[in-house]
Amino acid sequence: MGHGHIDSLSGSKGDLYDNKDLVSAEAILETPEKYYYKDIFIGQDNADVFRGKKIFCLACNSNNKIADYALEKGAKAFYGFGNIPTSEGEFKQDGLRNVSNDIVKAMKTELNAVIKKALEHGISNNYSFMELMSITHFMLNQRIAYLLREEKHLNEKHLLADYLYSLKKEMKILGNKKLKLLE
Repeated sequence: MGHGHIDSLSGSKGDLYDNKDLVSAEAILETPEKYYYKDIFIGQDNADVFRGKKIFCLACNSNNKIADYALEKGAKAFYGFGNIPTSEGEFKQDGLRNVSNDIVKAMKTELNAVIKKALEHGISNNYSFMELMSITHFMLNQRIAYLLREEKHLNEKHLLADYLYSLKKEMKILGNKKLKLLE
């Protein structure tokens, strides 16, 4: 679980990451952990760390080349995701200029609740990867319906519902979809 790109997974961003363009390279080198952990944590060159593993990769764009690399290097199954914006900057990268902090908090809350609950349910019932995806889809559908029907105070509920729908549509399993989570 972390940050991803189409062809790699990256380390977490430090507290000062958003200010890195305003700071000299020398200053960043003095305390790099404040700005970023590691730009490319796992990529094509070291995807063999997934050999023999079942991967649930909650990271942006993990449904793309990084999943292919993992399978090429011997991963048994890889559950990946599309775009998952969880900061104002990431929503702005999607072209949304006036994003409130409320939508960012709501997206994180919904994502955390659905994924945590789906994984708990999937693991306790030893679901297959495909069954885990089905229960995740079901839970996302429930949250979307609830948002649209009940959340009258959230001005951006339609936007949040659209992002949860995109999350659902962009999930992808590569490899053995019938593989059980705990076998």
